[in-house]
Amino acid sequence: SRIMSKYEDEKQVPLNDEPKEFDPNKPPGDFSEHAITIAWRKLTYWWGSALTLFSFIIMIYTISKQWNNPPWSQTKSHPVLELICFFFMLGWIALLEGAQISIVGLQGIDFEQYRHSHPRAYAALKVVHAGPNVERFLVGRQFLLLFNGFLMSKVSGAADQGHNFYIGDWEWSAEATQFFWLNSVLLMVVIISLGQLPTQLLAADKMLGFFDLHYYALYTIVYPCLFVESIGLTHSSYLLKDLCCIIGRIDRSTEDPAKKMNKNFLYYLRCFISVCAVIFSFTFIVKGLALRQTAATDGVGWYKLPGWAAVILTIFFLFIMACAEGLQVSALALAQVPSHEYKNKAPLAYRLCQIMFAGRNMQAFLVGRQAMVAMMMILLARVTSYAGSDGILVSGTDWGMG
Repeated sequence: SRIMSKYEDEKQVPLNDEPKEFDPNKPPGDFSEHAITIAWRKLTYWWGSALTLFSFIIMIYTISKQWNNPPWSQTKSHPVLELICFFFMLGWIALLEGAQISIVGLQGIDFEQYRHSHPRAYAALKVVHAGPNVERFLVGRQFLLLFNGFLMSKVSGAADQGHNFYIGDWEWSAEATQFFWLNSVLLMVVIISLGQLPTQLLAADKMLGFFDLHYYALYTIVYPCLFVESIGLTHSSYLLKDLCCIIGRIDRSTEDPAKKMNKNFLYYLRCFISVCAVIFSFTFIVKGLALRQTAATDGVGWYKLPGWAAVILTIFFLFIMACAEGLQVSALALAQVPSHEYKNKAPLAYRLCQIMFAGRNMQAFLVGRQAMVAMMMILLARVTSYAGSDGILVSGTDWGMG
């Protein structure tokens, strides 16, 4: 029998609960079902699948030839070990992406009625929806996602071998090698198409069903995310959230008291540790960028980038990632809220939701947003990694401070 029809129907989110009437403030009509749009969409299935398969083969070949750049010495390593790491991180990234959709989208649902029909989802939801655990999960998940993304960009990302990429007698040009291979464009395609998007789209259509699959989300997703959050390295994000609420004059009096963080001594101690870690990391990153000691100013095309521009570019990448992550969580939460409740109070949010929830735009948004986030993640991994002046790290100067 069908369950949770609101979340598991073919159209995942409500389009609009307002009567059909002319409104000059509404966005343009939805063209997602136009004949030209449908024809183009079908064409993208073919060339997108071909590009994904091609990218996957190139990445596997790169690792098998040990042309990658893992964060360990390859003298005693083996390609099989690096391939295992590659598939493990790709799978974990996929689960982290899908789980977020389910956890955020299932807030406010009485999941007790699914205790026996969906036991694995019930066990995970009971833990993650207790107290402030949803917020804690989001923080811990983001750390794990970026950790896996950055590590994967090293394990499967290409290192400059001093020659163009080739397979047998087929050798790429210098431009193709730099753009597609050394800049990890093909790796980005693999992460998006094979790792992140399939589970996101599945979870957006079947939130409860995805969470009940046999990957045991409680042990593979929920507990690891909550554990990482409890370490405290990411607690500065809570301080920034509170600051943004003050600047934006957001009324927090209506928040559920049961969902508030317990701001005791340990909480502020973790915030202090996190702020110190952020300042330390930010100082070294900016120093490396400004002095042209990172990969942002190393390599063909990149060496012409001045240090100050590399700093601005890094901040821009972080800004795009932050906006994309917050917008997704907001969209999933607002999918459950009738639009008339915030139409006058938040007109901009209302207009955005009218666009996002029309036709298949929610799925299109998830795909486009994920492409942007993955691209920012790969580029950040490049521009913030130390490469040393002229691509050569010098002990005591590139890592030191004076």
